[in-house]
Amino acid sequence: MQGASEVTSPMSLSGHASQREANDGMNFVASRPMSILASRYASHAFADKRKVPPLQSADMLAWLMANWFTRMKNKGFTSPDSPDFSLMRKDLRALARSESQSQRLSLRLWDGKTLTERFKQGEQEFSNP
Repeated sequence: MQGASEVTSPMSLSGHASQREANDGMNFVASRPMSILASRYASHAFADKRKVPPLQSADMLAWLMANWFTRMKNKGFTSPDSPDFSLMRKDLRALARSESQSQRLSLRLWDGKTLTERFKQGEQEFSNP
C-alpha cells in the first residue's frame, strides 16, 4: 500500500492503438489539482515492452483480464459486482487464487460508469477532508 507521500508514474506500451486515448486521459488527470492529489499522479510515459520487460507482464495481465471480460460479456454479463470466475482462463484463475499473499492478484472489474464514479468520489474526498 502506498504511503501519503508516495506518487504514481504509470508506464504504458508505446505504439498501442489506444495510446492517444490513454495519453489524453492521463493529461486530463494531470490538469486537475484534486485529481493529482487523489491519484498521487507524478508523471506518465509510454515505452517499448522489448526494452522494459516488466511491461510485457503487465501487457499479458491486461490481455488476460480483457479476455475474461469478453467471455463474460458474450454470456450476457451486465454487472461488475457479480463476475463469473468460471469463465476465467486457468492461468488468470491461478494468479487470482494463489495461496501466497505476495503472489495473489486483487481483481477489480470496473466498467466506465463505475470508474468515473470512483474517480469523482476520490476527488470529493480530497477536496473535503
